[in-house]
Amino acid sequence: MLALVLSGGGIYGAAHVGVLAALEELNIVPDIVVGTSSGSLVGGVYAAGQPVDTLVRLTRALTARDVPLDWRSILAAIIRRRHLPDRLLNPAPLLKKAEDLVGSMSVREAPIPCYITATSLTARRVIVFGPPLEVDPLSEDALKLLPWPEDVPIMTAMAASTAVPGLFRPVRLKDHWLVDGGVLDDYPLDVAVLAGATRIIGVYIEDRGTKLDQFAAPHIISTAGSSLNILLNDSAWVRRHLVAERFGTPRVEIPIPVTGMSLSDFHLIPTLIDLGLSQTLRLREPLRKLAAA
Repeated sequence: MLALVLSGGGIYGAAHVGVLAALEELNIVPDIVVGTSSGSLVGGVYAAGQPVDTLVRLTRALTARDVPLDWRSILAAIIRRRHLPDRLLNPAPLLKKAEDLVGSMSVREAPIPCYITATSLTARRVIVFGPPLEVDPLSEDALKLLPWPEDVPIMTAMAASTAVPGLFRPVRLKDHWLVDGGVLDDYPLDVAVLAGATRIIGVYIEDRGTKLDQFAAPHIISTAGSSLNILLNDSAWVRRHLVAERFGTPRVEIPIPVTGMSLSDFHLIPTLIDLGLSQTLRLREPLRKLAAA
């Protein structure tokens, strides 16, 4: 069983769309898709059966207007003088574009089996949405993973998985407050293995530094995004080595090197898509061998 694992990475996740375009060119179709944060958006829409060229076209058209400042929340907090806003950015326009593609489809109804992860602030564990996932209650996985027992709409899973702490509002589901899946596991290779993957194509963002002004302090969104990316990079590194040592599942990894970019550089989305495409095609032979194994 061939799994495609897509990491988080905010706007950098646009590169995942280029990866899908390259895999289509190579006639490689994964058996399951596992995604978190921005990887859940791309992976979820793809698993729902949307053509790759539709994903490419819509992603290239994204702008900052798709995740605008949430002035209503900010002004309400100022007027009340009682609490801070519960979010700085409003993801509704972006999520609406995703909803137009997946509709009311649930995660378990996706044509390609799909697993989407989020982080429960309540339970401090990784929530896994998707087909039933067996986790040994006595294993170390049970201490970190909590497979969601019920089916949920893909949109609910994607909204939770992309709820970047401090920037987007957490998603309430039953007794859980859910935020970005990357908080605990930005590169869910282990979820793919537990789902039955025997081979993995793993895509992760390799952030080699954010472009910041030498003298002016970065704004709050840039600071939060850059800080989170440092944590996510470390998480991806740990996950890669842990899974390699523990499971030894054959895999080909596609690092997406981003240098000098900012999470607010929406004008670089076409560049990121092209980067995902070129990085994947560079590995065409290892990928073909893995897919044929």
